[in-house]
Amino acid sequence: MKTLQKITKVRACPVFCSERPAIVSRAFEELLFSHIELLSEGVWKPEGEEAGRFFGSSMISCDLDALPPTRPRLDSDELRQRLLHAAEASVRIRLRASRIALSQARYRVPLRPLGTAWVETRVHLEGSVLRIDVDVVVPSSSLGAWEEHGDKRTRRYR
Repeated sequence: MKTLQKITKVRACPVFCSERPAIVSRAFEELLFSHIELLSEGVWKPEGEEAGRFFGSSMISCDLDALPPTRPRLDSDELRQRLLHAAEASVRIRLRASRIALSQARYRVPLRPLGTAWVETRVHLEGSVLRIDVDVVVPSSSLGAWEEHGDKRTRRYR
């Protein structure tokens, strides 16, 4: 005997907040960041004029046409431009992108303590792809450096 499954409702994910239409909704922000592609590069400068700094760049991109069908279609240029302006103004989106870029910096320079970062973000739309470019400059902290002793990481103070 077969049992019938219940019918489930799928709610559409709103792109903009209903109270303030110039703000990206949290649900759409979650959907956006769950479907990103990340390209990151960076270099640690141990010597020279810029010694003791990490320079990095991360490009976070999301193809809006590839998002699941639980959200409204962003087919018109007007809606995509609204999304672009809302994403440019969104502190949450910029902060989240900055955290992704800084985690890449920590990944690339694991044995050095990092100081306060300088972060620059730019948001642009190329066709159906929303791109967030994040540039970071992170100096080494003066608190000390990590050293490896066998399988332990310890901090050495200067």
